[in-house]
Amino acid sequence: MKRGFRFQTGEIKEIARELKEKGFAEVDIDIESEIQGVFDDLKEYGIFFGSDCTLDYDAANSADEKEFFARASLPDGLYIDFYLVDQPEED
Repeated sequence: MKRGFRFQTGEIKEIARELKEKGFAEVDIDIESEIQGVFDDLKEYGIFFGSDCTLDYDAANSADEKEFFARASLPDGLYIDFYLVDQPEED
């Protein structure tokens, strides 16, 4: 599977634009708790991942997408795929 362009959690404006234009976005995270921060920041752009949001931890084939963590989906079809990126250890 070809890797798409992944946004960083601080690129909220770009993530919002991608969601509005394409209906989905891919975002790298370092820890799971960053997901809620992305949801909170997207509210500024009129995109609400609230109680109707589901997290699917099996949405991608883990054999092809080793960094895949979860897909956050809304009933209207918008979704964000989150990828948990390993941080290199410092020597």
